[in-house]
Amino acid sequence: MVIFDLQCEGLHVFEGWFSSPDDLKAQLEKGMVICPICDDKNVHKIPTASKLVRSSPSEELKAGASTALLYKHQQDFLRKVHTHIEKNYEDVGTKFADQALKMHQGEMEQKGIRGSATKDQVHELNKAGVEAVSIPKKPPTKNQIN
Repeated sequence: MVIFDLQCEGLHVFEGWFSSPDDLKAQLEKGMVICPICDDKNVHKIPTASKLVRSSPSEELKAGASTALLYKHQQDFLRKVHTHIEKNYEDVGTKFADQALKMHQGEMEQKGIRGSATKDQVHELNKAGVEAVSIPKKPPTKNQIN
């Protein structure tokens, strides 16, 4: 098993486990490798830091535990962000880009909205001066897993 650091166009960094470097190459060419944060298929391998030799296995366990705790805190924070957005912004679905641009141009009343937009739509909105960002999907809760 070979572990590679990967990155999507959205600059999300994640690990991928493959049977060989050729397996990674084949899966990338077939578009089988997808960012777990934003579902982007435009993924590439990035340089991996060399393994650090630690003075004891217990230090490695502590480092792993702190990494897991950091990940848990990030997931909890992302859930809170989603909860705030869901409570305070109107869901306009796939009409997000159109409505955001109309509000920016004064054709619609200003209000907080949320919805879905492609990367290209978000890029075009930003070029037009509209503040729009993509956020990672809401992480599942323990009850939603399995």
